[in-house]
Amino acid sequence: MTTRLPPALVARLARLHLSARRLADAVHGGAHATRRLGTSSDFAEHREYHPGDDPRMLDARVRARTDRDVVRRFHHESELQALFALDTSASMDFASERAPSTKLAHGRTLLLGLAYVLSNQHDRIGAVDLHDPTASAPPRVGFDALEAVGDLGTRAPKAQTVALGPALDQLVSMLRRRSLVVVASDFLDPDGHALEALSRLRARGHSVLAIHVVDPLEQDLDLEGAYEFTDPESDERVVADVETVRDAYLAAFEAHARALRAAADAAGVTCRTCRTDEDPGDQLERLVAEAQP
Repeated sequence: MTTRLPPALVARLARLHLSARRLADAVHGGAHATRRLGTSSDFAEHREYHPGDDPRMLDARVRARTDRDVVRRFHHESELQALFALDTSASMDFASERAPSTKLAHGRTLLLGLAYVLSNQHDRIGAVDLHDPTASAPPRVGFDALEAVGDLGTRAPKAQTVALGPALDQLVSMLRRRSLVVVASDFLDPDGHALEALSRLRARGHSVLAIHVVDPLEQDLDLEGAYEFTDPESDERVVADVETVRDAYLAAFEAHARALRAAADAAGVTCRTCRTDEDPGDQLERLVAEAQP
């Protein structure tokens, strides 16, 4: 599954240690329990030894048989699980020349990176395609759960438009226990109800992290001359001279971003902006660093 992530990113993530509880606490200061790895008698699995791991967890018998250093991992049942949701609307399937990937691919990488770290901690993880919630995978432990996050947005055709509010409201039916919900979207929401839905998730006791995925061209509009601009979700086309409209566009974009952050703050939702021209490994490490005690 981790072949969906660049090997260099996998190596960075393998060194990170983060439980869903600490991430949830960082998102909203709650006191959540989590599936916790430790020394209980409930064995979970082996994984490769990484520098910094507790040497007491090394399995000497596996070392003797295979000459490989692996650590034993244990868990006990928890109350917290994580659900990863990706906006797969047409506007997410965009990449400017300055970006190495589409917003959709970048958002999926961030979700999969966090899911990989939590999976290493043996947390329960689930996946939701906001275009097709019926194809979603409920939270569970193991390789299949991680694979479901990596599959987000890769199978079904991109939706022309996703009504984020109703799609996010459907998450409630999937969450039978207190959960961490991570949503990656550009939040170009035609009905403006996405944050209201996230607020309802918070009101039900879930911790919510909104990852606002932005292409650098959307934020900077560093073009010159006349261009035809197309709305990917309505196919509406407008020809405009960039120098003429840049100031008004940048003001409108910043107003949208400020409104998104203000609405998130009012709802108790943590919102992080992630540009697609930035290193996803740096973005993930910053997020994990915020969650350390």
